[in-house]
Parts: sequence; C-alpha cells; structure tokens
Amino acid sequence: MNAQQAAEYLGFPPGTNLLTAPAQQPVTADSDERADELRESLYRLADHLAAIPAADHVDYRRRRRQHESWHLGDDAFAELVERFVAANKRKPAAPADQLHEALSALIWSQVTGSEPCLAPCFRPPFAAPGRSTTRSDPAIHLANRLRRDKPRSPYSVLLPLLADHAADLLRS
Repeated sequence: MNAQQAAEYLGFPPGTNLLTAPAQQPVTADSDERADELRESLYRLADHLAAIPAADHVDYRRRRRQHESWHLGDDAFAELVERFVAANKRKPAAPADQLHEALSALIWSQVTGSEPCLAPCFRPPFAAPGRSTTRSDPAIHLANRLRRDKPRSPYSVLLPLLADHAADLLRS
C-alpha cells in the first residue's frame, strides 16, 4: 500500500498534506541491545493487541465513514453555549463560528478516534473549498487548545458535555 492508498484507507480528505514526511532521517540504534529492546517491545505490543477479544475491537474506519458528513447542529451548539454562560456568567471569548467548528471537531474526533483537523466541519460543504486545515487555522487551534485545557479554564465545563454528546452520537 502506498501513502495515498493509506491516506484513503484512513479516511483523510483528498488533497490533505498530512502524509508529507519531514526530512527523512534514518533511525539508528545506539546499540544492538537497544534494537533488541525495541523489537521485543513491538512483539509484546502485537501480542497484547492480538489478545484483545474481537468483540472489543472498534472499527474506527467504519465510524469515520458513518459520520463523514456529521457536524454539530445549531441547536446543540446553542445549548452548549448556554451551559458555558450559566457556569461562567459570561459569553465565550472565542468567536461563535470558530467555537462552533471547534466543538463540532472535538465531538467528531472523540467518536472517530481521528484528529480534529480532519472533521467534516472543515471541508465542503460546511467550509469553503480549499480551506487550510493546519494548526494555524483559528478553529483548529481552538479545538486543540480546548482538548488540553486545564480544569480551571472556563471552557473545561464543556468537556464532559462534549463527551456526553459523543456518547449519544455513538448510541444513535
């Protein structure tokens, strides 16, 4: 399988540049002992994964396909903003359109096991064709920041609500 086929299999949007590798640096082991440790660790990981019962496997590819056109609806977004305001006694500082995309991407990411930048809200028909999906995009930057937010952040009140929304989406 080549890189483009792998990208298609994993559900990357056409034309994403996520597969371009940085300058290829050969990986060298400091010693034969370290190479043996790495090989042994990989065998243990493979054995661990093989021991997981088939009923517990998650087909993330199927989830990505199932939710390839999902985005957070306006009513659900408004409810999340209301909960934010109720908890913090103020409106979110982030612009509404960016926050809507960021929350949508975070929920989609939890459901599909993918990176938020791959969420459908950043691709047509929800976004303009050719939109950049790099970390510098304000909504993607916000999504990544919210994922790492500390408990004292005003946005932390939203994280359990996003997890609940993702769980509801998986049940539907």
